[in-house]
Amino acid sequence: MKLNAWQKAGIALSILWAVAAGIHTQSEDVERAENFVKFSYKVCKDTKMVAKDADLSSCVKEKAANMDTWMKDSGKNVALAALAPIPFGWLWGFLLLLVLIARPPRMKRDPWMKSDPLSSARTN
Repeated sequence: MKLNAWQKAGIALSILWAVAAGIHTQSEDVERAENFVKFSYKVCKDTKMVAKDADLSSCVKEKAANMDTWMKDSGKNVALAALAPIPFGWLWGFLLLLVLIARPPRMKRDPWMKSDPLSSARTN
């Protein structure tokens, strides 16, 4: 089966969307995780300073655990953001083509009619 230009464009846009959305979502997940980990580490470090405890090994362990927790389901998030909108984009594209290209021909006015039947319906 040979693909027409619309289908080729749709496939290219689908691939572009999947790659771009995946990269964007992954970077957003990493940024959110790093922001939380930095905040959590600062709180732990400040708490240790107030308690006059110089051992920050528990803060380092907590930092690693927090990063693992925040990034645990990042792969699922990336897959959902990258792949879930694609079928909706194809549906939207087919509906748009249906409306623009495959619409029925316009009604022609019969020569024996004195006026447009729709115009009399609009005035009533």
